[in-house]
Amino acid sequence: MLPWIAENTFSALLLAGVAVPLCLLARFRPAVCHLIWLLVLVRLVAPPLPFETWSAGDVLDWVAPASTERGTGTDADWLDAEPIQVMRLPVPQRSSGWAGEDKGRSIAWLGARELETASDVADGKPAREESAADMRPQESRADFVLPTATRPPGGPGTPVGVAAWDLAGQAALWVWLVGGLFVLARQARRALRFQRLVKAGDPAPADLCALVADVARRLDVSVPRVHLLATLGSPVVWSFGRPVLLWPADEHGRAVSTTSARGIVAHELAHLARRDHWVAWFEVAISALLWWHPLYWFARTRMHSYAELSCDAWAVWAYPHGRRDYAEALIDVAERMSAPTGPAPVLAVIEEEPREFERRLRMIMRERVSRRVSPVVAAAAVLATTFLLPVGTLAQESGWVVVDDGVKPKVERALMTQEAAALSSAGKWEQAAQAWSEVLEQDTQNGEAAHWLGYSRHMLGDYEGSLAAWKHQRTVGYQKENAEYNMACAYAMLEQEDGTLQHLVAAIQCGFDDKDQIEGDSDLDLIRHGAHLEELFAAIDDVAETKALAQQAVDKGDWEAAATSYGRLTRLTPEVGEPWHMQAYALIGLGEYDQAIASCERQIELGFKPATGSYNIACAQALAGRTDAAFASLKTSLEQGFANAELLHTDPDLESLRGDPRMEKLQARFASMNQKHAEAAKATEQGDWTEAVKAWTGLVEEGQADSYVASELGIARFRDGDYAGALAAFEEQVESGDDVDKGLYNMACAHAMLGQKEKAFECLGLAIDAGLDDPELVATDPDLGPLRDDARMASYVNRAADVAQLKAFGAVSWEHLLELSAERVLENQDDGQGYHRMGWANLRLGRYADAVDAFEAQNETGFSTDTATYNLACSYALMGEADPAFKWLYAAMDEGFLDAEHLVNDPDLANLHGDPRFKQIAAHMQAAVKTGKKSWAEEPAKTLKQKAKKTSEGAKLHDVR
Repeated sequence: MLPWIAENTFSALLLAGVAVPLCLLARFRPAVCHLIWLLVLVRLVAPPLPFETWSAGDVLDWVAPASTERGTGTDADWLDAEPIQVMRLPVPQRSSGWAGEDKGRSIAWLGARELETASDVADGKPAREESAADMRPQESRADFVLPTATRPPGGPGTPVGVAAWDLAGQAALWVWLVGGLFVLARQARRALRFQRLVKAGDPAPADLCALVADVARRLDVSVPRVHLLATLGSPVVWSFGRPVLLWPADEHGRAVSTTSARGIVAHELAHLARRDHWVAWFEVAISALLWWHPLYWFARTRMHSYAELSCDAWAVWAYPHGRRDYAEALIDVAERMSAPTGPAPVLAVIEEEPREFERRLRMIMRERVSRRVSPVVAAAAVLATTFLLPVGTLAQESGWVVVDDGVKPKVERALMTQEAAALSSAGKWEQAAQAWSEVLEQDTQNGEAAHWLGYSRHMLGDYEGSLAAWKHQRTVGYQKENAEYNMACAYAMLEQEDGTLQHLVAAIQCGFDDKDQIEGDSDLDLIRHGAHLEELFAAIDDVAETKALAQQAVDKGDWEAAATSYGRLTRLTPEVGEPWHMQAYALIGLGEYDQAIASCERQIELGFKPATGSYNIACAQALAGRTDAAFASLKTSLEQGFANAELLHTDPDLESLRGDPRMEKLQARFASMNQKHAEAAKATEQGDWTEAVKAWTGLVEEGQADSYVASELGIARFRDGDYAGALAAFEEQVESGDDVDKGLYNMACAHAMLGQKEKAFECLGLAIDAGLDDPELVATDPDLGPLRDDARMASYVNRAADVAQLKAFGAVSWEHLLELSAERVLENQDDGQGYHRMGWANLRLGRYADAVDAFEAQNETGFSTDTATYNLACSYALMGEADPAFKWLYAAMDEGFLDAEHLVNDPDLANLHGDPRFKQIAAHMQAAVKTGKKSWAEEPAKTLKQKAKKTSEGAKLHDVR
């Protein structure tokens, strides 16, 4: 906290040092000088950004960095103390009713993922290898840690001066807090007292009200109420609620006249035009923080002085021929003034020292001044102030304020993969090839990227390039049979028969057995009429027949025949793991333990069920009497994800290990893991989030930390109110690379509940970029409630809707959709759906005039005319043309569009919200839905020719937006 104050003071002093000479040079621009001194005040209280870079924990670390737990101990004891007590900033708590239909689980799509993971566990699917330390919640900037065993001030090894400094810091904090409360109480008392005086005032006479209204129109401000107040010496603007102009009254309750009331009124209303009443409330707030700061009082005085000069400039601008009258009016008011008028929200015409007053009079009579700040000057001033912000602010420049170095590459790759996949789906092969190439550069072991890079290049006719990509796919071991087959196709297109046959044979050895694919693939025409094709088909048939014989032998329990058949399969398909696995199974039945172990090792090498392979090795070792080796293999199996506790208890192959204490320990570990799985699932189902957190955390501690466990742990912590802990778990989920869009969305929810709006919006945007396509969820999810009042929220809802709509249209971007729709309407000028898509693309690209043309063409074809007319209204509204927008809204109602809720929430119609016709149309729609009859008084004349019968093809806009 202290470094923040020191840094702010230093930066504000620099800015003030610039302001003093600059204001001397810009004496004819008081509004500029006022802005500069206002920025000095802002700079004094500006927090470092992002806001989470300092917290209440910093205050306590400065004032009371050590706990007061008493006791003696050595320096080593103090250093070894573990920081185990975590305290968090208060965050808004949610009610259980926020969970929606799925009690407490609305922050992600969990059902399908839950079933999938349950089946994976049942099948013995290996889990990710992670230690318990990998899943610990990452330290949040909103957290601070207090050691439970630390040295008290003055204890062994603590300098006395340090303890005294701590006490002084605590005393200073209390003085600061008490002083701030006193200032706030004093301001509140003055404001309430003045408010009572205002309520006791009398209404102003009609001539004064007319004068104020005339001046307000001249200055283009709202006309304030006008009251008379006998205790005033100067006219003032009071801004407690709706601004009121208070005018002095004499002892008889009549308005005090001046030589030029018009100029005085213009000065006061200029305060409203300049929003000085807002600045006054800002002063009230920061005075509680900076009541002790001399720079605050100096900057505030200078700002007030320039505010009065600026309002004088407004008055002179409004009535340039009344300079002398205005100056005399100020003198007249000054003679009646004896003291400042009151608290900060009161803006008076005279409120400074005589020397400043004389300066104002000279300016009014002699100088030509500017009343406004030009946008360029304002931007320059704000920019200059920005460069003096705390170092914490600059953290935003990287563009990644959320994710750390571990998560960031995962998110980047996920977004790149998403884009590449969309380009491939859309058949944009050149762009897809570039995208997949970039993904592969980031992750050289990504076999899927290599596969699609090869496919994209193949579709472009770059067979050498596709061959290189598929060779890389084969090297990393991703779908080896498909990689070999595709390489055969590439060689065939290069007219290299030997390479084609070689890789077709390799594909069969890797498990490829689709004769129909080979027979119908035009890429293989090179070998279509040769004898080699029959040989390949014979090899595929041989594999199929051998598989059938092997399975028959297993069904009969004939292990010798099974071992023989599976041995033949390992020669026919040496790159397939399943035959090696089954051969090992048969060899164990025959007592050939060493050969079985060799088969299992080959199975594991090929990546086929490694946990099961290690378990079978343990069985073979146990049957061979090699106890230590058997336990080592069991441990490896457990680490690889083997989770069948019942088999561990009952398998006769492990009978020789039953009396060993190590077996009991393993069985207890399996039982504990399974129990935690059951407890976690039950607690989650029942919504007992505290117990769910304990159970999922227990699984993490057992080493069962995969993306599913991370997601469930994050959800449980979130529902239990531990948003920082939930955030750490969701980050683990994102790092795993599974369901990145959902993990990022949940991170956004956690940041929102922590009050970290910027981080929440960034995660939400990344989730949408990663494929989140549920605008209704974004618009209504209570977990994003803290973001709901932010104007940016509507744009994120639109972005999610855009993602959903682009997916529905089969396009990767609005430019791509425009290209596709243009091709459609060129082929068929009566294609209403093509015009509909063209209109959507133009609308989202900001080409509103082109959107109008497309939607009018759609309307003329008779395709979904209610949607076409509604979209025409949206297009005109976005163009700022209200009358045609309302005409088309009425036409949409005539055509059957009656979705009032969508109408009110559609941001495309935001420009119409202030027009009374908008509310009327919404009411008409609601009434029509309730009564089944049109409620608008007079049907607008249809200016369009009768539409053809509507087609039911396609989704209506208001159903999908």
